[in-house]
Formats: sequence, structure tokens, C-alpha cells
Amino acid sequence: MRIKVAYCILTSCTGCKISFLDMHEKILDVLEKIDIVYSQMIQDHREVPECDLIFVEGSISTDEDYKEALELRKKAKYLVAVGACACFGGIPAMRNFYSTDEILDSTYSQKKGRYTGPNELLPKVKSLSSVIDVDFEIPGCPPLPENFIEVIDNYPNFDNIKLPTKTLCVECDLKKEKLLSPIREFTSLKINDPYEVDDTDMCFLERGVLCMGIATRSGCGGRCVGMQVPCRGCFGPPPQEGSEDQGAGMISAVASILPTGRLIAKEDILGLVYRYSLSMITNLQIKRTNEGGNKDE
Repeated sequence: MRIKVAYCILTSCTGCKISFLDMHEKILDVLEKIDIVYSQMIQDHREVPECDLIFVEGSISTDEDYKEALELRKKAKYLVAVGACACFGGIPAMRNFYSTDEILDSTYSQKKGRYTGPNELLPKVKSLSSVIDVDFEIPGCPPLPENFIEVIDNYPNFDNIKLPTKTLCVECDLKKEKLLSPIREFTSLKINDPYEVDDTDMCFLERGVLCMGIATRSGCGGRCVGMQVPCRGCFGPPPQEGSEDQGAGMISAVASILPTGRLIAKEDILGLVYRYSLSMITNLQIKRTNEGGNKDE
């Protein structure tokens, strides 16, 4: 019997959906195993029926997202979070640095009227797992098409899927020399932008370029670094307990190999190190507050 599958989208760019469709000829094998009963961009259905498996893309940014997430959890036997936005809050969670009023003032203050949309913005953008139970997460921006295939092939035994647990540096092919040296000195006295350095086979950090691979979970195959583009952290932090704060992990890791003063002066350094995972810090703060006995947060 085929698996009844729905693909639902909350606050996102729909790029994960494109990745789902980007299986090329392998999608023919997948369609032999599943029956897609709901999917924007593919079908014109108004209601999500009860399903065996629901893929959910996007973060929870509005009251409508929140309500829909709760409803989807009720309708799904198994629910999988898809992409950086669903898993970690993603790009939409960058607004967590600001209040809702600041966001609306910045966006609409120079235009006629104010925001009167149907969906109320939540005070903070949240990941899917911070609101509902999630059976499996597929990270990435976008995720790999083969990860969708793995989930479908192993349904409902997702424990059979072994995602990598180490950082991207483990699978990165760029050479490391200074980073492996026992001497204590900076790999570069300057923080460079990628366009300021030559394309070589040397590690980005040794060229003075900030690369998030040192604080990011492996599993993407080094797609970006292989094309001379530094990692920006879309697979989120490694899964070990205590590593949830990807930004702090990045700053801590590079503070001994790059000048700290120049790191602080770097334009939008927080936007770089928390590009995909800022909502995880918000969730972590709430968790710690609740564990301390304050249930009002």
C-alpha cells in the first residue's frame, strides 16, 4: 500500500519544495511508493487530509502558522520538518533580534498606512519542533533531494537513517596547515570577504575568510566550499548537547585563530553566525527559564 503523503508550507521561500521535486528520474521510483494527497504548487486541494506522512517546510512566524502546525500534527501519523526554517527558524528568525513593532515600523513607516494583513506576527519566530512533536528533521537550505528519498525508503523507521554528527570540516576537502600546527598564532591578521582572496585549495579560515563549517553539522557533502563559497551554516549546529548555540560556537572556535577585535568590528557578525539558527537560542533561553521555575515565559 502506498504511503499517503502531504507537503505543507509555512513561512518559507518554498526552496525546499523545489529540492523535493529535484530528484530527477529517481522521482519515478518514489512515486511508486507514495500517494501525494496534498501539495501546493503540484495540486489544487483546499484541505489537508489525514496522512501517513506530512513534510512541513518553513518556520512558525505568524498566528496562522502556529494554528496550522498544531492541526498538521493531529492529521499526521508521522511528521517531518524540512529545511533550515522548519528545523532551526532559518532566515525568517533573523527578525528575532528586534521587536515586532520595530519590524513593522522599519517596513511600513515610509509607506501609506500600516500592516493590515490577515496573519498576526508572533513576537518571535519559532522552529517547528519548539511548538509540536517532530518525528524527523531534514536540515539544509535547501535540503538534499536524497534526504527525502531516505525518509520515504525508511518510513516509518526513521531511526535507521544515520545523519552525520560531526562538523563540516570533517568532510571538507580544502587543505589545512596552520590550523593543524601546534604554534599559537593567528592564521590571518585580517578578516577577508570571499571576493578578496584567490581561489585556492586552502581552508577558508587560513585565508582569513569566515566559514561556518567549523560550527556546522556535516552531511551536505561540502557543496558550497567545493565551489569556493564559504559555509554559511544551513545544516545547523552539530547535534551534541550543549552545541545548540551555533553562533557562540562559531565565535568561540575562531577567536583563537583570527583577531577578536576585527571579528567584533566585522559588519553584521551576528547576522553571519546566527543566519539560520537564531530561533534555537530563543528556544534555549525559554527552556532554561522554565527549568528555573518561571512558567510565564
